[in-house]
Amino acid sequence: KQMVDREYLGGIPDMTAAQQDEVVLNGVAGISLLGAESYATELTALAERDPNPNVRAAADRARRGSQ
Repeated sequence: KQMVDREYLGGIPDMTAAQQDEVVLNGVAGISLLGAESYATELTALAERDPNPNVRAAADRARRGSQ
């Protein structure tokens, strides 16, 4: 869950916004592979409120793919 937690990632020293985006995108990809059902809350939050449109789109695809 930490890979898709912007607050947690923001606390990592020297991590840039671009690096955070990459980690979150990889986290969403992993969630998709493992089964998104147990991460529905996290995916919904990312799909609706993440500042990066690529993350929002990936989370939405993962969320819809689990339905």
